[in-house]
Amino acid sequence: MFYVDDTGQEHIIMLGVEDWWVSDIGSFIEQKPAQFNIQCLENTVLAQFHVDTIDEVFQKIPALERFFRKLLERGLAASQKRIIRNFSMTAKERYLYFKNTYPNIEQRIPQYLLASYLGITKEFLSKIKSQLASQ
Repeated sequence: MFYVDDTGQEHIIMLGVEDWWVSDIGSFIEQKPAQFNIQCLENTVLAQFHVDTIDEVFQKIPALERFFRKLLERGLAASQKRIIRNFSMTAKERYLYFKNTYPNIEQRIPQYLLASYLGITKEFLSKIKSQLASQ
């Protein structure tokens, strides 16, 4: 999931890995145009919900409402932890955290996307990787 700023620069907000859900929940809840774009890099299962029927579905299937609440809770917690990491860790520490937390993802995504997710340029990511390789 990414945001495009006024200069046309893309900022990766979230990388949805296996068993994660990605959505512009604010757009859905507020029924306003999306601020975020979602692009699938691999085969993906897409679920689409209409705002007029979701409450009816939740009333008929309470377990589904609990399931979605748990998804939102996990997503919010992960987002808050990412904000803290971005404030408190160096770029190198953020890269190492990502690499250790998601060991199989780095090879599956373009490096410029990983760099954007980490909040750095692809050139700086290359420099970090070179430094780590020479250690």
